[in-house]
Amino acid sequence: MVIEMKEIAQYILQKLGDRIYKDDEWYYFITTDGKVYTGTEYYSLLEEHSNAPPAYIYVMHFTISQWVYDDPMWYNSCYYYPFITLTLFLLRIYLQKYYYYKDQFGQLKYMAIILNFSLINKTIMEVIDIDAVADNIRLQDLLQILNREDDEEEDDEEERLSEFEERFINGVLFDGYNFEGVMQVVKRYYGDKDGSLADADDIKTISNDYQRIFQSYRVELTNEELKNKMRTC
Repeated sequence: MVIEMKEIAQYILQKLGDRIYKDDEWYYFITTDGKVYTGTEYYSLLEEHSNAPPAYIYVMHFTISQWVYDDPMWYNSCYYYPFITLTLFLLRIYLQKYYYYKDQFGQLKYMAIILNFSLINKTIMEVIDIDAVADNIRLQDLLQILNREDDEEEDDEEERLSEFEERFINGVLFDGYNFEGVMQVVKRYYGDKDGSLADADDIKTISNDYQRIFQSYRVELTNEELKNKMRTC
Protein backbone atom coordinates (compact mmCIF):
# COMPACT_ATOMS: atom_id res chain seq x y z
CA MET A 1 0.00 0.00 0.00
CA VAL A 2 2.76 2.47 0.96
CA ILE A 3 4.71 1.70 -2.22
CA GLU A 4 1.60 2.17 -4.33
CA MET A 5 0.73 5.48 -2.67
CA LYS A 6 4.32 6.70 -3.09
CA GLU A 7 4.11 5.96 -6.80
CA ILE A 8 0.78 7.80 -7.04
CA ALA A 9 2.29 10.83 -5.27
CA GLN A 10 5.19 10.86 -7.74
CA TYR A 11 2.75 10.45 -10.64
CA ILE A 12 0.73 13.46 -9.46
CA LEU A 13 3.83 15.66 -9.23
CA GLN A 14 4.87 14.55 -12.71
CA LYS A 15 1.46 15.30 -14.19
CA LEU A 16 0.87 18.65 -12.52
CA GLY A 17 4.36 20.02 -13.11
CA ASP A 18 4.53 23.82 -12.82
CA ARG A 19 0.81 24.03 -12.11
CA ILE A 20 1.72 23.41 -8.48
CA TYR A 21 3.13 26.94 -8.29
CA LYS A 22 0.07 28.62 -9.79
CA ASP A 23 -2.77 29.93 -7.66
CA ASP A 24 -5.32 30.62 -10.40
CA GLU A 25 -6.73 27.08 -10.06
CA TRP A 26 -7.38 25.27 -6.79
CA TYR A 27 -8.23 21.81 -7.99
CA TYR A 28 -7.49 19.41 -10.83
CA PHE A 29 -8.63 16.07 -12.16
CA ILE A 30 -6.28 13.50 -13.64
CA THR A 31 -8.29 11.13 -15.81
CA THR A 32 -7.74 7.46 -16.52
CA ASP A 33 -6.06 8.33 -19.83
CA GLY A 34 -3.47 10.47 -18.03
CA LYS A 35 -4.79 13.89 -19.04
CA VAL A 36 -4.96 16.79 -16.57
CA TYR A 37 -7.97 19.10 -16.38
CA THR A 38 -8.74 22.01 -14.11
CA GLY A 39 -11.94 21.54 -12.15
CA THR A 40 -13.72 24.04 -14.39
CA GLU A 41 -12.53 22.31 -17.54
CA TYR A 42 -13.54 18.86 -16.37
CA TYR A 43 -17.03 19.78 -15.20
CA SER A 44 -17.61 21.63 -18.48
CA LEU A 45 -16.49 18.50 -20.31
CA LEU A 46 -18.97 16.42 -18.34
CA GLU A 47 -21.78 18.75 -19.33
CA GLU A 48 -20.83 18.70 -23.00
CA HIS A 49 -19.84 15.06 -23.55
CA SER A 50 -21.35 11.95 -22.02
CA ASN A 51 -18.22 9.99 -23.04
CA ALA A 52 -15.75 12.19 -21.15
CA PRO A 53 -12.74 10.23 -19.81
CA PRO A 54 -13.39 8.97 -16.25
CA ALA A 55 -11.72 10.82 -13.40
CA TYR A 56 -8.98 8.85 -11.61
CA ILE A 57 -7.29 11.33 -9.23
CA TYR A 58 -8.63 14.50 -7.64
CA VAL A 59 -6.03 17.06 -6.54
CA MET A 60 -6.52 20.15 -4.41
CA HIS A 61 -3.78 22.76 -4.29
CA PHE A 62 -3.52 25.89 -2.18
CA THR A 63 -0.85 28.39 -1.29
CA ILE A 64 -1.38 29.17 2.38
CA SER A 65 -2.44 32.79 2.93
CA GLN A 66 -0.94 35.20 5.44
CA TRP A 67 -3.97 35.05 7.73
CA VAL A 68 -3.47 31.29 8.18
CA TYR A 69 0.06 31.87 9.49
CA ASP A 70 -1.39 34.38 11.95
CA ASP A 71 -3.96 31.91 13.29
CA PRO A 72 -2.31 28.97 15.12
CA MET A 73 -5.44 26.84 14.93
CA TRP A 74 -5.73 27.08 11.15
CA TYR A 75 -1.99 26.90 10.57
CA ASN A 76 -1.49 23.73 12.61
CA SER A 77 -4.67 22.03 11.44
CA CYS A 78 -3.73 22.69 7.80
CA TYR A 79 -0.19 21.48 8.40
CA TYR A 80 -0.87 18.36 10.47
CA TYR A 81 -4.47 17.41 9.59
CA PRO A 82 -5.31 18.67 6.07
CA PHE A 83 -8.08 16.14 5.49
CA ILE A 84 -9.82 17.31 8.67
CA THR A 85 -9.41 20.99 7.88
CA LEU A 86 -10.68 20.53 4.31
CA THR A 87 -13.37 17.99 5.13
CA LEU A 88 -16.02 19.73 3.05
CA PHE A 89 -14.00 19.09 -0.11
CA LEU A 90 -13.79 15.39 0.72
CA LEU A 91 -17.55 15.43 1.28
CA ARG A 92 -18.04 17.06 -2.11
CA ILE A 93 -16.01 14.35 -3.83
CA TYR A 94 -18.09 11.60 -2.23
CA LEU A 95 -21.25 13.29 -3.50
CA GLN A 96 -19.78 13.44 -7.01
CA LYS A 97 -18.64 9.82 -6.92
CA TYR A 98 -21.68 8.20 -5.36
CA TYR A 99 -24.54 10.53 -6.29
CA TYR A 100 -24.15 13.14 -9.04
CA TYR A 101 -21.68 11.55 -11.50
CA LYS A 102 -21.64 7.85 -10.74
CA ASP A 103 -20.46 6.87 -14.22
CA GLN A 104 -17.74 9.47 -14.71
CA PHE A 105 -16.50 9.25 -11.12
CA GLY A 106 -16.88 5.51 -10.70
CA GLN A 107 -13.14 4.99 -11.23
CA LEU A 108 -12.07 7.92 -9.05
CA LYS A 109 -9.63 6.27 -6.66
CA TYR A 110 -7.28 8.84 -5.13
CA MET A 111 -7.48 12.31 -3.65
CA ALA A 112 -4.47 14.50 -2.91
CA ILE A 113 -4.09 17.74 -1.00
CA ILE A 114 -1.04 19.87 -1.77
CA LEU A 115 -0.43 22.88 0.47
CA ASN A 116 2.37 25.34 -0.20
CA PHE A 117 3.60 27.04 2.98
CA SER A 118 5.68 29.62 1.13
CA LEU A 119 6.67 31.64 4.19
CA ILE A 120 8.44 28.64 5.70
CA ASN A 121 9.67 27.31 2.34
CA LYS A 122 7.82 24.03 2.62
CA THR A 123 5.15 22.12 0.70
CA ILE A 124 3.18 19.24 2.15
CA MET A 125 1.28 16.65 0.18
CA GLU A 126 -1.06 13.94 1.41
CA VAL A 127 -2.65 11.26 -0.75
CA ILE A 128 -5.55 9.02 0.25
CA ASP A 129 -7.40 6.08 -1.24
CA ILE A 130 -10.94 7.43 -1.47
CA ASP A 131 -12.65 4.04 -1.17
CA ALA A 132 -10.52 2.95 1.79
CA VAL A 133 -11.45 6.12 3.69
CA ALA A 134 -15.10 5.60 2.75
CA ASP A 135 -14.97 2.18 4.41
CA ASN A 136 -13.28 3.59 7.50
CA ILE A 137 -15.93 6.28 8.03
CA ARG A 138 -18.80 3.89 7.21
CA LEU A 139 -19.90 5.99 4.27
CA GLN A 140 -22.26 3.31 2.96
CA ASP A 141 -24.49 3.87 5.99
CA LEU A 142 -24.73 7.57 5.16
CA LEU A 143 -25.42 6.91 1.48
CA GLN A 144 -28.69 5.29 2.48
CA ILE A 145 -29.89 8.82 3.26
CA LEU A 146 -29.39 9.86 -0.36
CA ASN A 147 -30.79 6.67 -1.84
CA ARG A 148 -33.93 6.34 0.26
CA GLU A 149 -37.30 6.79 -1.37
CA ASP A 150 -39.62 9.21 0.39
CA ASP A 151 -43.28 8.37 0.68
CA GLU A 152 -44.19 11.93 -0.25
CA GLU A 153 -44.83 12.65 -3.90
CA GLU A 154 -42.54 15.68 -3.96
CA ASP A 155 -38.85 14.80 -4.15
CA ASP A 156 -37.06 16.30 -1.16
CA GLU A 157 -33.52 16.07 -2.53
CA GLU A 158 -32.29 19.24 -0.82
CA GLU A 159 -33.35 17.97 2.58
CA ARG A 160 -31.64 14.62 2.03
CA LEU A 161 -28.42 16.32 0.91
CA SER A 162 -28.50 18.58 3.97
CA GLU A 163 -29.00 15.59 6.27
CA PHE A 164 -26.17 13.69 4.57
CA GLU A 165 -23.77 16.64 5.00
CA GLU A 166 -24.78 17.20 8.63
CA ARG A 167 -24.30 13.56 9.60
CA PHE A 168 -21.00 13.39 7.71
CA ILE A 169 -19.59 16.44 9.50
CA ASN A 170 -20.99 15.49 12.91
CA GLY A 171 -19.97 11.85 12.80
CA VAL A 172 -17.90 10.87 15.84
CA LEU A 173 -14.67 9.46 14.43
CA PHE A 174 -11.85 10.77 16.61
CA ASP A 175 -12.01 9.43 20.15
CA GLY A 176 -15.40 10.98 20.85
CA TYR A 177 -14.88 14.06 18.67
CA ASN A 178 -16.44 14.97 15.34
CA PHE A 179 -14.58 17.12 12.80
CA GLU A 180 -15.56 20.37 14.53
CA GLY A 181 -14.57 18.97 17.91
CA VAL A 182 -11.13 18.09 16.59
CA MET A 183 -10.66 21.66 15.40
CA GLN A 184 -11.50 22.95 18.84
CA VAL A 185 -8.92 20.67 20.47
CA VAL A 186 -6.34 21.85 17.93
CA LYS A 187 -7.28 25.45 18.75
CA ARG A 188 -6.83 24.94 22.48
CA TYR A 189 -3.62 22.99 22.17
CA TYR A 190 -1.84 25.04 19.52
CA GLY A 191 -3.72 28.34 19.52
CA ASP A 192 -4.57 29.08 23.13
CA LYS A 193 -1.40 27.40 24.38
CA ASP A 194 -3.50 25.63 26.96
CA GLY A 195 -0.94 22.87 27.19
CA SER A 196 -3.05 20.74 29.51
CA LEU A 197 -2.27 17.05 29.79
CA ALA A 198 -5.82 16.26 28.69
CA ASP A 199 -5.40 18.18 25.43
CA ALA A 200 -1.94 16.66 24.90
CA ASP A 201 -3.43 13.17 25.23
CA ASP A 202 -6.30 14.14 22.93
CA ILE A 203 -3.90 15.45 20.28
CA LYS A 204 -1.95 12.20 20.37
CA THR A 205 -5.14 10.14 20.06
CA ILE A 206 -6.48 12.38 17.29
CA SER A 207 -3.21 11.99 15.39
CA ASN A 208 -3.41 8.20 15.69
CA ASP A 209 -7.07 8.20 14.63
CA TYR A 210 -6.28 10.51 11.73
CA GLN A 211 -3.73 8.05 10.37
CA ARG A 212 -6.02 5.07 11.03
CA ILE A 213 -8.96 6.63 9.19
CA PHE A 214 -7.23 8.36 6.28
CA GLN A 215 -4.13 6.14 5.96
CA SER A 216 -2.57 8.96 3.99
CA TYR A 217 0.80 8.92 2.32
CA ARG A 218 2.51 12.16 3.35
CA VAL A 219 5.38 14.06 1.76
CA GLU A 220 7.07 17.16 3.20
CA LEU A 221 9.42 18.99 0.86
CA THR A 222 11.22 22.31 0.72
CA ASN A 223 10.50 24.24 -2.47
CA GLU A 224 13.92 23.28 -3.82
CA GLU A 225 13.33 19.61 -2.99
CA LEU A 226 9.95 19.84 -4.71
CA LYS A 227 11.53 21.21 -7.90
CA ASN A 228 14.14 18.43 -7.86
CA LYS A 229 11.44 15.85 -7.24
CA MET A 230 9.44 17.09 -10.23
CA ARG A 231 12.53 16.95 -12.45
CA THR A 232 13.26 13.33 -11.50
CA CYS A 233 9.69 12.02 -11.70
